[in-house]
Amino acid sequence: MKRTRKLLWFARPRRTPSLMVLLAITAFRLTGCTVGPKYQRPAAEVPPVYKEVGDWKPAQPNYQNLDGKWWEIFQDPQLNALEEQVNVSNQNLKAAEAQYTQASAILRYNRANYFPTVTTDPVATRTKTSGNRQPHSSAFNGITYNDLQIPFELSYQIDVWGRVRRTVESYRAQAQGSAADLAAVNLSMHSQLALYYFQARLLGLFQSRSSSSDHASSTDPRGSAFRIARAET
Repeated sequence: MKRTRKLLWFARPRRTPSLMVLLAITAFRLTGCTVGPKYQRPAAEVPPVYKEVGDWKPAQPNYQNLDGKWWEIFQDPQLNALEEQVNVSNQNLKAAEAQYTQASAILRYNRANYFPTVTTDPVATRTKTSGNRQPHSSAFNGITYNDLQIPFELSYQIDVWGRVRRTVESYRAQAQGSAADLAAVNLSMHSQLALYYFQARLLGLFQSRSSSSDHASSTDPRGSAFRIARAET
């Protein structure tokens, strides 16, 4: 009698690179979603003193003490009245204000993503059943009942990868730029009005002196010339 031996072969599982590929793809996607480095302003070499300085005197602005109404230093009521109309009637200033308001609203809208969102849709109904409804029932026919539903939904997105933070930083920078544009337009419109006003005063002064010397002497143009000269200092 012959004995036969059965050899049992246990196949070892093959190590396929699919798992490694999957891990590599996951790591690649995670690194693509990570928060980027914060913006660092590039260093710029600025000389301590410019060669064109010479005998120039550094400016000492006193803008805060005038509360933005720098034209009041000329003490001219007519100029003050015209400058006040710029804030009301100038369309360039209105457009800059609208752009700043829009930029601020967009910033507040995106900043709201920091907080949870709650939505609700309440529904209130009042129903009266007919008294002749079949099958007839004294418990349900002819009664009136109210139905009030207040469903709400709460959602919150965790800012893991910094998408919300980077978006808010971007719109904050845009709002700051819009505010700077508004300040520049405001200063430009008021300064142009003051410049044109004093140019008109000078033109009127020269015309009055050339037309009649008697009239010029009676109006005493030196006072107006003094006020105009103050605008140049």
